Amino acid sequence: MGVDVDALSPGLEHASLLHNAVTSGSLPVVKAILDARARLDTKDLAYQLTPLDWAEWYARNAASDGKRKQYAEITAYLRDR
Repeated sequence: MGVDVDALSPGLEHASLLHNAVTSGSLPVVKAILDARARLDTKDLAYQLTPLDWAEWYARNAASDGKRKQYAEITAYLRDR
């Protein structure tokens, strides 16, 4: 559809769609964005971190066990890619 899946949004930390999908904790959304050929090495402008860096941070700092598990699954999936 012509959307640049790697474009940095002016919203959350000037990050990509993939960064924001990681933040949502939704592995299916992360997979869909990667299926659209998003790059794994895109860094946000605020912290210069990749989506994997974000996933690892959320996995370490999630408040609930359920969310921690979601982020751990996303982290594992991104590492495998």
